[in-house]
Amino acid sequence: MNIKNFLLLILIFFFSFIFSQNELYIYGTENKKGLVDSEGNLKTKTDFDEIENLGTDDWTNTKAFLMKKNELFGLMDYDGKLIFPLKYSNISCKNDTCKLQENS
Repeated sequence: MNIKNFLLLILIFFFSFIFSQNELYIYGTENKKGLVDSEGNLKTKTDFDEIENLGTDDWTNTKAFLMKKNELFGLMDYDGKLIFPLKYSNISCKNDTCKLQENS
């Protein structure tokens, strides 16, 4: 673990004590990202090119992240489990609905 990731984890620990919520945070370098929870537990390795927090679906109360790796997209929940695997050329989500596009 490099010094930037270490300092980021320290900040996450600090803010987790202040807000005492079990949330997930995006961490990593400019090129590779992963997820860590507020208790410092790594939910993913820094394997992803991009991660976007999609927030919470009001209807199902599901929190999700849009993940990108090697030009493929997938969705991951707040437990670090894939909802949709990294096999789609595009995923767009709006108003509780996601459109999945797979190359044929």
